[in-house]
Amino acid sequence: MSTARVRRSWRAAALAGAILLWAAGLVGAALPQARCLRVLDGDSVVLRLDGREIEARLDGIDAPERGQPFGDRARRELARLAAGRLVEVDTRGTDRYGRLLVRLHAGGIEVNRELVRRGLAWHYERYSDDPALAAAEQAARTERLGLWRDPDPIPPWTWRARTRPLTPTTEPPATAAAGALLHGNTRSFVYHLPGCPHYDCRHCTRTFTTRAAAEAAGYRPAGCCAGRQERPPGRRPPR
Repeated sequence: MSTARVRRSWRAAALAGAILLWAAGLVGAALPQARCLRVLDGDSVVLRLDGREIEARLDGIDAPERGQPFGDRARRELARLAAGRLVEVDTRGTDRYGRLLVRLHAGGIEVNRELVRRGLAWHYERYSDDPALAAAEQAARTERLGLWRDPDPIPPWTWRARTRPLTPTTEPPATAAAGALLHGNTRSFVYHLPGCPHYDCRHCTRTFTTRAAAEAAGYRPAGCCAGRQERPPGRRPPR
């Protein structure tokens, strides 16, 4: 084999090696994957990440609350995009309630931005200056998609601020702590009203006198109690 041919062979091998190293670098930089186990509402999910179940909040957006127009639709759309699927998780730290802040990617779509683009969530400008989210919201406004069909939709942070403490319609059971109206599950971070099926569950050891106090501590209302609430339920504060 001639010297020139040997040199070409070495160059080809070196190039192939460089490509392999580059590809390995891309793999190493890939986002971690998690299974989306449950969708709690329009911007909160439970993920199985690194063998643990973790509650996560979608970073940079704020979806309508349960009981608020488009709240259920936002939850259903998030479930359609992510529930039960293997998703890529771009973590952005934690909020003041200890929840993981994430950007979710599923099927080549960034879920956070997609919800805003479809008019099912606001760009949460108080905590995000992402121009992509701002552009997605502006596009949804212009096209009057989703919640923007309403000429003056109420932002979820305003809706939450209007939520008043819950006034119970039944007396707490005898097993409840004195003065306690709500029982919080310390594992799932949901709270139960007196008379709810799981009011005295094994892990329902934290008590609150008002819904506002429970939500300020990072708890959300249990779905099985929704019918017992006098006012539209809120959920855990977003940040």
